[in-house]
Amino acid sequence: MIQCEPNSLFQLQTNLIDLKVDMAVSTSIDRVVEQMRDLRHEMHAEFYTLGNRVTAIETKLGMVTETKKAVFDRVMDYIFKTVWTVTAVILPYLAYVFFQFARVLIK
Repeated sequence: MIQCEPNSLFQLQTNLIDLKVDMAVSTSIDRVVEQMRDLRHEMHAEFYTLGNRVTAIETKLGMVTETKKAVFDRVMDYIFKTVWTVTAVILPYLAYVFFQFARVLIK
């Protein structure tokens, strides 16, 4: 028969408990590390998607800005042409009225 001393039996139980605790903690740590890796990959994917969305929004805003600038430029061009046309029509008429008025004053 095997004789065990109470002290060595206690030591074996303590070692066994320590090993079980180590295994449980190690498994928990491995799970946490794996979850951190998964979260890192998810965040990377989300940032990539967010970057694509931001690029799309910037592109759309750029197109809107370009369209507004094109409309503004065209309106300014029409205003400029209108002012020149009105000036070309009114100036000869004003010159005619002025010379008629001057002719009446001279007589």
